[in-house]
Amino acid sequence: MGRGIVGMETAAAPPVAQATPRFTALVARLGLTWVPGLALQTAGAFFLVSLANMGARAEAPWAEGLFWLGLALLYVPVGLALLAGRMTRSEVIGAIVILGVGMFLCEAVTYPLGPASFDELLHTRTAQDVIESGRLFGSNPLLPVSPYYPGLENVTTALRSLSQLDLWPSSIVVLGIGRVLFMLSIFLFVEAFATSSRLAGLAALVYAANPRFLYFDSQFAYESLGLPLAAFVLATVAMRSRQGSSRLELPAIVLATLACVVTHPVTSAMLGAFLVLWTVARLILGIARRRHRPSPSPVLVALFAVGAAAAWAFLVAPPVLDYLGPPVTRATTQIIELVSGEADTRTIFQSASGEVAPAWERIVGLGSVAVLTALLPFGLLEAWRRYRHSPVAWVMAIVALGYPLALAGRLSPLGAEIAARTPEFLFLGVGFCIAAFLTRRRSPEWRSWRWSLLVAGAATVVLIGGVIVGVPRWARLPGRYLVSADARSLEPNGIAAARWARAELGPDHRMVGDRTNRVLMGVYGHQEVLLANNSRVNLSAFYRSFAFGAPQRRLVAEQRVQFAVVDLRLTMLLPTVGFYFQKQELDAGSPITPLRAAGLGKFDTEPLLDRVFDNGEIRIYDVSSLGQPVSP
Repeated sequence: MGRGIVGMETAAAPPVAQATPRFTALVARLGLTWVPGLALQTAGAFFLVSLANMGARAEAPWAEGLFWLGLALLYVPVGLALLAGRMTRSEVIGAIVILGVGMFLCEAVTYPLGPASFDELLHTRTAQDVIESGRLFGSNPLLPVSPYYPGLENVTTALRSLSQLDLWPSSIVVLGIGRVLFMLSIFLFVEAFATSSRLAGLAALVYAANPRFLYFDSQFAYESLGLPLAAFVLATVAMRSRQGSSRLELPAIVLATLACVVTHPVTSAMLGAFLVLWTVARLILGIARRRHRPSPSPVLVALFAVGAAAAWAFLVAPPVLDYLGPPVTRATTQIIELVSGEADTRTIFQSASGEVAPAWERIVGLGSVAVLTALLPFGLLEAWRRYRHSPVAWVMAIVALGYPLALAGRLSPLGAEIAARTPEFLFLGVGFCIAAFLTRRRSPEWRSWRWSLLVAGAATVVLIGGVIVGVPRWARLPGRYLVSADARSLEPNGIAAARWARAELGPDHRMVGDRTNRVLMGVYGHQEVLLANNSRVNLSAFYRSFAFGAPQRRLVAEQRVQFAVVDLRLTMLLPTVGFYFQKQELDAGSPITPLRAAGLGKFDTEPLLDRVFDNGEIRIYDVSSLGQPVSP
């Protein structure tokens, strides 16, 4: 059989292709022997996940088990097929694309009718503003930095205009195409310097087990498009460095880099950092000096990526500095205090509301980390043995070493929040190193049933454990209403109240509310809700106080608040994420009792207030009369 690129390992013909010489020749030409079977298996696994979501909505006890079974059947067969070493290059590509799209659909089917996660709602508001105003760089009170990085919203709204689809179906199409691009780019990037389609496929497989891949990087948020664009840049630069330049590659690199820069600040920064490390590693290793015909250096692309990201941040999107700076500073301080013994460690596998994960979840979650951590040293040694002359491999090893460091960061509260946002970057190196170990030789043990069973079990633990570590228990499947639980808090009453506010009160009124209703009013009601992270706004005290004292009246006056949303259900349940209104509440510890009814009752006893809406659970009050000047 032919080779895909120079140095490509040639896969043996699949057993199913040995029926007749004519059939063998046909299969060899198409290169698709394994793909139909894997596609059918993926469809069956997706059906099980869909059925699990339906069962979860009805609170069926079997839903969770069926969900895990569906994920395992989606992931493990692809891994076994890749380890068998019998797949052609075309089959490897087909397998990883099918896996990536299948996992994307598992997220899409969880809440198929509209945006559900917190981040999806924030970016939906930006997309709505683009549609209604016809302009970019508007104002998003929910996430002020979002309009300055409108890549995802711009593409989605453009598709909506061209196709006449609604916004949500358009976003599914854009993200689905992005997932295909992402998987192909990871494969091509690793293949370009590893010269092995099997290794590249396994690297993409391991990457898909990272805790953010299934849900977070499948949602309608700017990172979900930023990552495919960054991976495309890396793949194109790697292929250009190995095979020489062409007329089309450089424009593609420039355009994709610019698209990444205007889509997601963190991903564009990581792209620039990776290219800079690549350039430094190439310089240190002296690759160019030892080659008669030096390959194109990534230095110009690195300078362009870093310069474009910095110029955009400082000249166009300065709010991003205030958005990203404080969390990183506070996390660094917490980690230093943790190392010095001045801070308490964070309890793992315990939610902000105090719920502890079941024993089996803790075991599988730790097992996932243990398997990856145990394989990583062997992978690093194998990468050194086979690819120590490759500057890209050096960078991938450095990236992989960030994985155990990120695990240490999870021991502090804010460090855990930031560390949870690193797997999508670190697993690029982790996947390469572990894939290098798994392909160290073509051993017949991989094809024995004992080894297959062991590998299938390890792959299942890595995938399911990653989901357990990365996604809270209450967020994996739909279910009954919960307070302050993102998608589990979205229900018809809250959406109806927000739509009523827009229809009857009009848009762009200054409003306050709890975490969930504030977002609903901003998206469905198109109201100008107050930012919860504003240090001058103490929403918790505004709602918890038993009367409207001077601080509450001053807040209304200074922030020009016109309406307040009151959700009576806050008095019945604890907040799932640990707070009702703003994260500052966590500084005093998570509440152990629900919000007291007397705090919300003051809205009905204050004669200056007017209740303008009441659906039994949610009430809207006109509080503008409280905004009279108040002396200190």
